[in-house]
Amino acid sequence: MNLCGFIPWCSTLFVLAYLSACKGDSRLASVAHHNESTLSSSDDGEDLFDADDTDETKTKLKDAPSGEELRSQGSSQWVFITPFKPRIRNDSMGRGAFSELRNRGLHVGLDFEMPQGTALLSPCDGHYYRREDNNGFGKWVQIFCKVPTQLDTTSSLYASFLFAHLEVITLKNYKCRPGTDPEELSCTVKKGEKIGDSGSTGNAMFSGITPHLHIEVALQTSFQAALDEAHQGKTDAPVPDKVGKLISNIKTNCLKKNGFKSDTLVNIANKIDPFLLLICGGATLPSKAGPGKGSFGDSLYK
Repeated sequence: MNLCGFIPWCSTLFVLAYLSACKGDSRLASVAHHNESTLSSSDDGEDLFDADDTDETKTKLKDAPSGEELRSQGSSQWVFITPFKPRIRNDSMGRGAFSELRNRGLHVGLDFEMPQGTALLSPCDGHYYRREDNNGFGKWVQIFCKVPTQLDTTSSLYASFLFAHLEVITLKNYKCRPGTDPEELSCTVKKGEKIGDSGSTGNAMFSGITPHLHIEVALQTSFQAALDEAHQGKTDAPVPDKVGKLISNIKTNCLKKNGFKSDTLVNIANKIDPFLLLICGGATLPSKAGPGKGSFGDSLYK
């Protein structure tokens, strides 16, 4: 039976399907000519688009705020990155506290214990990079935030947040890789927007390691320096004067205000304790307790 004889718009659907296929070919052609730089030489040529990269996604990217608009929005307070009060990983393979001694040196981030598939949120209005093939970090997202004015009165500091071991990345623009221009590619993210789900990718997949989010944050004195931050765990980087003043501000004002111990270690070089920076940057700690066996994040500092 010829259904098109009974459904007048059927032929229109075939035309639309054909045009969609042609559009897909042109996208693949553009991918073939795309040249990008990466953090790791192990990149196996991951496609820059997937089945979820729809016209709607591209429209949202095209209509995203400009870099200058995001810079001005970045002065507002941050939000917390998980839907519950997180615990610090503590399993047979180690403890996930900031400055914890590891085989390769000091731990310059935090490991928040959480079930796989936990939603992760952007702390700010900013820009992002994403990768899915790093041997150590697994699937990861890097978000660049302007430091809130309550911490940085000069409005000149930027924070590079690294979210590692993700199961799924929900930020869809695959072109947003290290070495590209995130403003040119509209690699923008909104404060509180979901960036992905936690997981156990990279070296977190080994037996004995509890599923967790590894989060790091490095402070830089310019947007470009934040983009160049490779999060390689270096503990001997010089601390610029402006970063030093922010650290002093946290020690003098934020620790006492939140009931934290005055001798709390705030930084290792330009790497700042992510929990402290989020709280001091205005993020409200969720009241709902997260699952797991580790101690709660705020209890480390009291």
